[in-house]
Amino acid sequence: MFGIIAAFIMLIAVINYTNMTTAGSMKRAREIVWLVLIAFLISAPLSWLAMNTWLSGFAYRIGIGTILAAGAVSLLCALGTVSFQAFKAARLDPVKSLRYE
Repeated sequence: MFGIIAAFIMLIAVINYTNMTTAGSMKRAREIVWLVLIAFLISAPLSWLAMNTWLSGFAYRIGIGTILAAGAVSLLCALGTVSFQAFKAARLDPVKSLRYE
């Protein structure tokens, strides 16, 4: 159940990153990567504390490696989306974009 919800959230995040990188330039794309890193640095300790507190009554616990892996996956999704949009913008013919402005 949680896996389905997590996959849905990641899908929404990738769509959001795609929209943000399409609207901006390469500088804006770098800012998105920094925003993802800052968000991870804020959320990682909070999520580890919340999960550690919640799972204190259970036999199994999560380590910091699980949270780091989740951060790496979110960063890879952001980088993949930004790279795809940058590649798409680099291949675009400037004459076509100037013609319609």
